[in-house]
Amino acid sequence: MKKCFNLSFISFAIFLCVSCVSTPGQHIPSIQNAKTGEYSKSINYIEKNQNKLYGKKNRVLYNLDSGLLYHYNHDFSNSISRLSTAEKDIYTLYTKSISAEIASFIINDNVLEYSGEDYEDIYLNVFNSLNYFFEDKTEDALVETNRAINKIRTIMAKYEPELQKARKAAEMKETKIDSIAFHDSALVEYLSMLYRRQLGDFDGAFTNQRMINDAFLTQKKLYNFACPSSIQEELSVPKNMARLNVVSFTGLSPIKDEIIIRDYGYANYTFALALPELIRSEYPFSKIIITAKNSATGKTVSQPLELLESMENVATETFILHRSVIYAKAIARSISKAIGSTLGDAVGQKLSESDDSDLQAAGLILQFFSLAGRITNQIIEHADMRISRYFPARASVCGITLEPGFYDIKIDYYDKAGKLSHSDVRQNFELKSENLNLIESVKLGK
Repeated sequence: MKKCFNLSFISFAIFLCVSCVSTPGQHIPSIQNAKTGEYSKSINYIEKNQNKLYGKKNRVLYNLDSGLLYHYNHDFSNSISRLSTAEKDIYTLYTKSISAEIASFIINDNVLEYSGEDYEDIYLNVFNSLNYFFEDKTEDALVETNRAINKIRTIMAKYEPELQKARKAAEMKETKIDSIAFHDSALVEYLSMLYRRQLGDFDGAFTNQRMINDAFLTQKKLYNFACPSSIQEELSVPKNMARLNVVSFTGLSPIKDEIIIRDYGYANYTFALALPELIRSEYPFSKIIITAKNSATGKTVSQPLELLESMENVATETFILHRSVIYAKAIARSISKAIGSTLGDAVGQKLSESDDSDLQAAGLILQFFSLAGRITNQIIEHADMRISRYFPARASVCGITLEPGFYDIKIDYYDKAGKLSHSDVRQNFELKSENLNLIESVKLGK
């Protein structure tokens, strides 16, 4: 009878834990549509299934995902609204409630509202800047790039208090925060340079240009490729000539995978440890070529786009700081559970040896719950796998100086086998002298 009760209780606990796990693959239809450029279908899918896909604790994720999809779909007003709301919520959630923080130490980080990864918080300003630019609000676009730069400068300080608190709870000796190789974004500086050039602030634009070069020189881990050659020409466009600038966003940003270490040993205790790890998505392209044909003369110019920023590199690097906090909290949480189970088992063992039948029964019950607790802890210890699904993996650029006029422009994407995969065509695109003639092209997948 007792054995059956034990199994029933454990089975019930397993059922409760498993029932809390979201169904895998719910986002696949939307992601597939986004890969093929059918952004309106992706938007309709996540809007229709918002409650099922996101729920109450994932407002930031919902606004990030929908904000990016609206941007790709050229609905810049809705994109600004969603991304700005996400940014406000990220800032608010940075000062988490005490009750929610305590719960995350007891159970896991999934009880907290998702507050975004650092690269998401930074790059949302990049896309909002483009939103404003394409709405003819260049000054507002520049404000967004400035916000991104300020966030990058404060990223290290953001984690210091939280990491110290988590390490103290885990009784970890190391107190110095890990450092990261990210202190500036070439992509953010590039867009800022273009906006300043448009606004006539050439001193500021030259500073941005210098910062791009510095980013490549001082952050080799992130910029392990050559600086685009066109960067040096951006501020020396001959008078009465036009400059065509193209920025292309390709691939998909990393996703999270869960690493579970069973029987992890730390400080004389053994427990389960679940940690998130960023896994890069497969990048589908080998090269991107732009061709511009003058509609009047038929003259054609072709040029490859060059990689400016590996956004997936930045995502992986900035996650180091967050992962340090997650690791320390997981240790603290697991130790507290291990102590409780060990203490309960010891007391139960002592009571079960008593001559009093009631105390014996109480001891057996206490031992059972200690065992059930250890099993349940192994089950409910899960990493927080939430992450935005529609940020690109890479940003590539090119700049071409041409005669003013109308052009048929084609941006060709080639797969890994070197075959043409997709063409983004813009017909009768007008290039004006002394103007920022910026084209954005997006291809998240094949």
